[in-house]
Amino acid sequence: MKVQEKTSDEDLNNIWTKVWKNENIVDSIRNIRKDENLRWKLKYAPLNGKILEAGCGVGQYVIYFKKMGFDIEGIDISNDTVEKANIDSEMMNLGKDIFFTGDVRKLHYKDNSLSYYLSMGVIEHFIEGPKFALDEAYRVLKPGGIAYIATPTKYSLAHANSFIKWLLEIDKLPRRLIKNILLKINILKEEKSGWIENLWSLKELKDFVKDSGFIITDCANTGLKSTFDSNFRPSRKKMNKVLKKTKKIFYPILDKYEDRNIAKFGLNNIVVAIKPGRKMHCFFCDSIYDYKKLNIGKYSVPVCQDCCNNLPSEIIENYTFGRKPKFVRRNYIPPKKENPKICNECQSEIKNDEIFGDLGFEKEICHTCIKKPKLLLKEKVNGLKYENY
Repeated sequence: MKVQEKTSDEDLNNIWTKVWKNENIVDSIRNIRKDENLRWKLKYAPLNGKILEAGCGVGQYVIYFKKMGFDIEGIDISNDTVEKANIDSEMMNLGKDIFFTGDVRKLHYKDNSLSYYLSMGVIEHFIEGPKFALDEAYRVLKPGGIAYIATPTKYSLAHANSFIKWLLEIDKLPRRLIKNILLKINILKEEKSGWIENLWSLKELKDFVKDSGFIITDCANTGLKSTFDSNFRPSRKKMNKVLKKTKKIFYPILDKYEDRNIAKFGLNNIVVAIKPGRKMHCFFCDSIYDYKKLNIGKYSVPVCQDCCNNLPSEIIENYTFGRKPKFVRRNYIPPKKENPKICNECQSEIKNDEIFGDLGFEKEICHTCIKKPKLLLKEKVNGLKYENY
């Protein structure tokens, strides 16, 4: 019987250390405002229980979630990256031990211990496929715990071999052509870097997630704009000027088609899934209740009867099955400088934060007030804005 090849920890450590080596944490945090999928990640983040980002890289999302008061940790296979991430988080007064070195295929967490599992562009990088990682996600989540899984879609126009990508990188065409000819006639040898990136359709990703025991409650393709965003390069000034001029006109058109069928040509597959069980943890209060008949037909998260009866309708209705998260506003033009802002909650002046800014919320809310559970529960679904400029 043939033993299935498996990506080694050493290879993964070497690959991802190189990938993250020159990544700047401040720039990465600032770029969260350009993340089309932030609305999904925050919507399904429970306020109670432990959150894990499995494969966190430099840790910008862990730090961002931590800033809002979520109980979150991150693991990554690259030890050097983890050490730097802990230094960065300590410098930002968010704790010094929230990042750990680890393999998403063999987590150090106990069974049924996590409330939310975030995986963004990770599980597609294994020779053996995603099953080991997804099985581990299932093991460590509580019954009722939620997994957010995102991978690139194989239909994306942002891939290097797509026609539109080639058009946008027309300046590289002669060099590519010469390289391909030299490879064909064996004068040039393809370098083996160990890099693996499996590309799947949304349906294929859903099948993988189901195969590990999850029940899928939400999914989408997103990232139509990523094809163009990925072509911004510091060295390509002329192309950047063209893209910036078209952004404020063309991007709002693409926004209308996010989450629709045509979005399969965008960048991302997104799957949101629940670990089932007879005794489930409520998404809102984390209490355990008897889920005698598993029927996630009304809500996309587990909801106990008390929360059904007592939560404001404006909050709980956001989790009605099939209701997609949305941004309250999208902006492609830099805002004008304003007078000092006042927090809507505590009426204090909001201090300017060069790294986190307003955390992506439309309302004027200071970093202290946003940690209030009821306010965060409401604003993380109803109050996000998208800014790409």
